[in-house]
Amino acid sequence: MMKKALLLLVVLGVAVGAYWSWTSRAPDTAAWRETTATITDVQRLDDGTFAYAIRYTPEGENGEPIAQYALGVPQEPVDGQSVKMRYRVQEPVIYELLEELKWRAE
Repeated sequence: MMKKALLLLVVLGVAVGAYWSWTSRAPDTAAWRETTATITDVQRLDDGTFAYAIRYTPEGENGEPIAQYALGVPQEPVDGQSVKMRYRVQEPVIYELLEELKWRAE
């Protein structure tokens, strides 16, 4: 009887450990929120590359507009275009574009 109880305890421990390991590796989609950003302030720089701003507003009561700047881009993006993106809920300056940008023909 003692061996069965010990074996059951070991099997239960392995199952709980496997479950914890699996859930800790699962992507945390709740940590991200999707929105739409706008490409603005496109400018040609002196070295022939381009700069532009990605502007978006995080949701929520403290949702202040955010502008992120890209410099030294070799192609000119279409000014005013909208692009789907996502940002970290706890750190909204961390973002990821979910669509390709549109570029002006040279």
